[in-house]
Amino acid sequence: MMCHFKVHSRVAKTKGYTLIELMIVLSLIALTLSVIGPFSIQSIERASAKSEMLELKQQIKNIGNKAFLHGQAYKLVTKRHSVVLSKLNGNVVWTQEFKYLSFTPLVITFNTQGYAIPGIFTVNFKNTTKRLNLNAY
Repeated sequence: MMCHFKVHSRVAKTKGYTLIELMIVLSLIALTLSVIGPFSIQSIERASAKSEMLELKQQIKNIGNKAFLHGQAYKLVTKRHSVVLSKLNGNVVWTQEFKYLSFTPLVITFNTQGYAIPGIFTVNFKNTTKRLNLNAY
């Protein structure tokens, strides 16, 4: 005759993660972010600088058009991180500050035909220098 005994297991089923497993996952996330983070910040800065550059090009184009349409000469003065547009009599039309772009000090005159003198303008972003032909816009 065979006897069957049922053995009840008292091993509890675990629900959840151990502290070690959580610490390993968090350390892997932190390591990944420390590697990827600087690249994403640099790409955001580059995108912001490109946006500022496009805005500056559009404003320069508008200055030339405005000078031609109104028959009024304008003066654009660049400083380290700012650009000031004024009429030749000294009345300031607008001032713009730039966060990512920098300029060498320069005075650019837009004549009544809308042409810029001098026609070349240098813009810096970190270690990159870009020359703009102002009369191409």
